[in-house]
Parts: sequence; C-alpha cells; structure tokens
Amino acid sequence: SLLIPTAFGILFLHEPVGKGVYCGIGILVISLLFINIKKESVKVSFRWLVYMLIAFIGNGMCSTVQKMQQLRFNGAYKNEFMIVAFLIVAVMLGLISAVKARDEKPAFSQCCRYAVLAGMANGMLNLLIMYLTGLLPNAILFPSHSVGVMLLTFCMGRGVYKEHFSKIQTIGYVLGMAAIILLNL
Repeated sequence: SLLIPTAFGILFLHEPVGKGVYCGIGILVISLLFINIKKESVKVSFRWLVYMLIAFIGNGMCSTVQKMQQLRFNGAYKNEFMIVAFLIVAVMLGLISAVKARDEKPAFSQCCRYAVLAGMANGMLNLLIMYLTGLLPNAILFPSHSVGVMLLTFCMGRGVYKEHFSKIQTIGYVLGMAAIILLNL
C-alpha cells in the first residue's frame, strides 16, 4: 500500500526524488517479495483477493489523505483530523464487533484488555506520521515507515517469538535495511 502515497507524491505533488529513492523503492519491493516467500503452496481465493485489494487501497488512500490534509491546512488540525478518523473507526469496529462477536464472548473479552494499549500505540504512530508527512516527501516517508515496520517485525520474531527465517527471508530483511539507507540519501 505504500506505493499509492509514494506514486502520488512523485506524480501529482512533484516531490523531488533522486536516483537513490528509485533504487530504494526497487530494493524494497524485492525485499518484500523475499520476506513473503513461503515454502508451502498457498491457495488464493477470490474472497481473499477482494479483501487484499480493499486493504491495499484503503491503507494507501489513508496515507494519501493524511498528506493532502496536511498540505491543505498548512500543517494544522492534526489532532482534530485524527480524532474524527478514530471516532469513525471506533464506531465501525464497535458495530461489526456487536454483530460478529455475539457467539464469541470469551474471545472478544480477552481481546479487549489489549485494545487500549493497541489503540494508543496506533494513535501515537499515526500522529507521528501526520507530523512527518508535512516535513518529508512521500517517496521517503512511506517506504521508510514500511521498512521500519518490517525490521521491527523481524527483530520481534527472532528475539521474542524465537522464529527461524529462511536464508532468502533473511536476505530480504537485509535488503530492507539497504532500502532505508538508499531512501534517505
């Protein structure tokens, strides 16, 4: 989904980018492919494809709208924008949970104890993105964010969950680090 705000910044906002950014984006795409390679075959259903496209477009447009809001209002109204966005999400998820979780009360109540912490972390990350989107070109900010999340996931997987990655996946993470460096040159 990072490709949507990145392409938007380059094509429509005419954000200046150098060869390093293009190389970094290319290496990032290769890195993501390497990281997501699975040994077992995966069956892709039409339903999965529809949900994946909704997530891809939704996440990409969210980042694009954040950038446009910051440009339109000259960096102001970050908090108001986020409050409205989180209220919309809270209402939607509350309604979906009320309908879907009727038969799964124990699972729903177990998830609730992490909801506040997860919401606070998500809110802080989005507020940071709102501040940075006014300072950095999309072609640097969103790929760097994506690589940072990818590397944090790698460190958590190895350190906390003791996951073992294949050689190709490890190469993918190393390429992700190279992408960060190229994107920020």
